[in-house]
Amino acid sequence: MKKIIRILFIGAGIFILSACSGGGSYSPEKCAQLQEKVDGKQELTEDDYSEMINQLEGIVKILKEKDKEIGDDKEKKNEFSKSKEAKELVGYFFGFGFYLDGHGDQLSNSNKRKLNKIIEEYKDETNKD
Repeated sequence: MKKIIRILFIGAGIFILSACSGGGSYSPEKCAQLQEKVDGKQELTEDDYSEMINQLEGIVKILKEKDKEIGDDKEKKNEFSKSKEAKELVGYFFGFGFYLDGHGDQLSNSNKRKLNKIIEEYKDETNKD
């Protein structure tokens, strides 16, 4: 799991600088609910972990779409990276990534596979740049 967090950290940095990546359905409301559970030190269920992983996937999808939308326009990239939206996405990305890394032993095998698949997508995306 230590490798996963390193990949998440490096991947997010690259995504913010170049705004890229891919898949899932992001919901600020679901992220806020999950973050509230984490902040309240509540025990998360497998469904919670699964949803957290889904949100990571959704964040990647949004960043990939932003990359296509912005293209090579440095001014737009800079503007997006300073936006409230980008800060929120990256906050959840790092927060959930660190949380999952610290609780990897509590993930079911299916959630571990799902998370590893997302990590592989990140690696593939970051290796393109």
